[in-house]
Amino acid sequence: AFLTVFGLVFWYFSSILASPRGGPNGPYYRIKAFYKEPKNSLDVVYIGTSVFDRSISPLTIWEEQGFTSFVRATPAQNPIVMYYYLRETLQYQQPKVVVLGASILFNDRSVDGLEGLTRLAVDPLRMSKTKLQLIWQLVSRSEKQSLVSYIFPLFRYHSRWNELTRNDFVKNQKLDLSLLKGFMPVYGYPREPIQDDYLGMAQTQAELNSLSSQYLQAAIALCRENGVEPVLLVTPRSDWTYAKYLAVSAFAREQGVTYIDYNLPDNLSKLGLDLE
Repeated sequence: AFLTVFGLVFWYFSSILASPRGGPNGPYYRIKAFYKEPKNSLDVVYIGTSVFDRSISPLTIWEEQGFTSFVRATPAQNPIVMYYYLRETLQYQQPKVVVLGASILFNDRSVDGLEGLTRLAVDPLRMSKTKLQLIWQLVSRSEKQSLVSYIFPLFRYHSRWNELTRNDFVKNQKLDLSLLKGFMPVYGYPREPIQDDYLGMAQTQAELNSLSSQYLQAAIALCRENGVEPVLLVTPRSDWTYAKYLAVSAFAREQGVTYIDYNLPDNLSKLGLDLE
């Protein structure tokens, strides 16, 4: 009886002390809300870094284009996380298209250096074989993290008790759904001016990150194995360069996938985005 009670209490506080919830529209609840989407109800799923959840509005797309979609984005998403998010997505949905963030090709996502953001992406996931495989891939590239600390976050976050807020204990039916389908609007504007020609021109390609390339290739292959069309997307970014565009274009041609880059002047003009 003692072991049963202890186990239940331990499991409950492991969940409570895991990554901070961040409020009703924070990443934690938006990640968990994906599981409440009706099975095989999504036409398109977007998987990428936080620029996706701030750039793509599935409700606007539904209103203007008439297809259903959901954004599965996390801050500074690790390419390993991106791949296993795709694997898990295909266990619940059979979308026609999966849109992958191509900017991840240049990110050197250190498993230990960005541990907090990586755990924020992993903690809300349902326990499954896919989640365990993701955790194993992460800890195998870490010098200090352990499998146990991911399965039982209490071992990692036991000192977070004095940071807990009401949001960590909220059990509200409204939080079970993402009313904006993974979108998180940001009400503000860049304080630094964006130059008219921030792409610039380059004769040489930027260098791709090898780990990111490996997992993005695997993601593209997984899409095709499941009859899903993969698409690479880069949303408007002030840190994007023409050298990166050339590198992604070459990668996309090699993989035989569609690549849409909204930083190109023609695409940016069609988008009608006022950079001011």
